[in-house]
Amino acid sequence: MRKLWIYIAGCVVGIVIIIWVLVLIFVNNADEPEKQNATLTENINASNMDNKNNGQKTVNSDNMEQNTMDKMSYYLRFENDKVVIYREPSKEFYDYADIKLDILPPEIKEQIKLGMYIEGEERLYDFLQTYSS
Repeated sequence: MRKLWIYIAGCVVGIVIIIWVLVLIFVNNADEPEKQNATLTENINASNMDNKNNGQKTVNSDNMEQNTMDKMSYYLRFENDKVVIYREPSKEFYDYADIKLDILPPEIKEQIKLGMYIEGEERLYDFLQTYSS
């Protein structure tokens, strides 16, 4: 009888550990979109500094920060030789972007190839205005 209780206690401890690990994984993955958006903003700001020297239009970072009311997010991806814009979270088709990848900074180009998130409609329009051909 004692062995049975030890076996049951071991199973309960194992289940608790598995649940704890799953919760930690879920919490860490929930932070990823925020990290991606922060990286995107840093990359856009860095590329804007480069663009000033090239005479290209730049994104106004003040305007990007002002629009906190717009909660819609967008997902840009390079598909079939076009930049396609999807709405998040449903990945519903939104529009095609008239962006030529060869004029983009390398880090932005790579993000679009992998899939790039932009938070808010105003930020999306600023990005498109900056990089559209």
